[in-house]
Amino acid sequence: MEFLKENWYLLLTTFVAVACRWFYVFAIYANSKALSKNRPALYFVLALFFPVITGFVLLFQQKKVDKNNDDYRRSLRYFVVAACLFAVLCGLTAYGAARRLDEDKEETYFDENITFYDAEHNAYQFDFENKGFDYLFDEEAQPLDADLCYLDSNNLLYFDGDMNITVDSEGHCVDGQGNVYCPVRYVQLDGNGDYVTEFVDQKPYYDREGKAYVYSNVPFYNNAGDKYYFSIASGETSGVFTNLTTGEEIDGSNAFVDENGYLLAPEPVTLTKTAHGQWLDADENVYYSATAVQWTEDGTLTYIGLE
Repeated sequence: MEFLKENWYLLLTTFVAVACRWFYVFAIYANSKALSKNRPALYFVLALFFPVITGFVLLFQQKKVDKNNDDYRRSLRYFVVAACLFAVLCGLTAYGAARRLDEDKEETYFDENITFYDAEHNAYQFDFENKGFDYLFDEEAQPLDADLCYLDSNNLLYFDGDMNITVDSEGHCVDGQGNVYCPVRYVQLDGNGDYVTEFVDQKPYYDREGKAYVYSNVPFYNNAGDKYYFSIASGETSGVFTNLTTGEEIDGSNAFVDENGYLLAPEPVTLTKTAHGQWLDADENVYYSATAVQWTEDGTLTYIGLE
């Protein structure tokens, strides 16, 4: 039944096309039989392989046909049925073309040259050749971290520099007011070239406070409550943690978190690495490389060992 539901149009079109062809062939056969008792089989074969030409040949010989002949009347009935079926076939073909056009419009795709516009009408694009998906660039080649770029409900580019957009329980990216956004990395185009922004995140990433994000480089915090943004581009090895309040930067290769997940102050601290990926200070307090940890939904620190 599922096969019939999905393919009824093709099956019906095939049936009508075959029926139309056979009624036409039998009309040619009956008409040629009324015209000449000696050549109906020849016309039958010719109608199978050259239906249009054979039809025109018979058309120009209709003056010789006895209009009271039963075969002639039968051929007219067959021609009428064939014409009706042909009209149905034309309708099905037109419907199929419209259906394919709708399906093409419903299909979405990603265009590497996709352009986004902010509220000031500035245009932004990815630079795949040099930076891949990492950044969006405006016309002056000023970069925006693509992790923090979204389209709002008006399809305008929004840069979440404060990292306040999180993933809610339904998988939607929302801000504090409940406005829904779509990450630019997941924006596609439809057949008309319009944005398709339907996105649901089934496997978000979490920070130490249990907030969910669509990107893996979630915010870090120090014990004073300052938020840090971690950025690393393709080809880089360590990245940088930037304090969103002060602009202070910590090199990713020298960034550590304590057992509570708080980012360690950048002042020089002597740490010794253990065999289990832990780092110890002089008082044997435990730390982890900040680039080698992540959190679960309940805020539990997990060492993933990718330092």
